[in-house]
Amino acid sequence: YQVQARQIAVDPDPDIRIDPTWAPARALLLADLGPELFSSWFRNVRFLSIVDGNRVRMTAPSRFMKSQIEKDYMPRLLRAWQASVPDVEFVEVVVAADGKKPPGPLAA
Repeated sequence: YQVQARQIAVDPDPDIRIDPTWAPARALLLADLGPELFSSWFRNVRFLSIVDGNRVRMTAPSRFMKSQIEKDYMPRLLRAWQASVPDVEFVEVVVAADGKKPPGPLAA
């Protein structure tokens, strides 16, 4: 009898408080991408809201990051959200107004 080893994704930001709505999808995305890729593209992406029960709004710190996430990671991001909030049909990424993280006590 052998137990197969599972690879566990280590959160790149373990001390940051995560918005509880985003936390389950974020954990799935982290496990899917791995900590290095996740950290590169999603460390500064923030959850804003769920609109009309089916559209997630998130913010990225730059147009470049927004564009790359939409181009390379949107299917994985949408799957992660749908696994934790089944009614989600669309994820919208907008650029933070000041090009930085939005203010607020919760991160990532």
